[in-house]
Amino acid sequence: MDQERHPNRSKLDFLYHEVLGEVADLVQRIEGVNVRQAVTVSDLGKLASRLDESSKSLTDLPANLGLQVQQSLESGSQRLQTELQLCVKQTLATTQDHLQSLARDSAQYARIAHQSARRLAMVTMVTGAIAGMVGGMLAGIALARYLG
Repeated sequence: MDQERHPNRSKLDFLYHEVLGEVADLVQRIEGVNVRQAVTVSDLGKLASRLDESSKSLTDLPANLGLQVQQSLESGSQRLQTELQLCVKQTLATTQDHLQSLARDSAQYARIAHQSARRLAMVTMVTGAIAGMVGGMLAGIALARYLG
């Protein structure tokens, strides 16, 4: 069953195949565009949700920033206060040690001065007694010569 191919028929078949190929190509392109458009729409949805989140975070930014600054200031204040207390304690301890040393030295000097004053008083009393005895003897000798 040989069918003869009619030359017009083969041209028509060729044209059908050509048109169907181009139609198939166009359908594939349209489907690709639809897929990309669907992806783009979903990307736009994601972008819109991200923009909403960004807008919300930007709206909350002053309050969050104020809270962060306040926390930083409180933390810095506590650290500074702790360091200041430590510095004051160290300074007071050093000053107290110096004052105690000065007090011990002053007490020692006061004892030395007191002992010196007692010795000087004792020397003065002995000197006075000796002077009194010498004066009495000289007065006795002078009286004995005058009277005698």
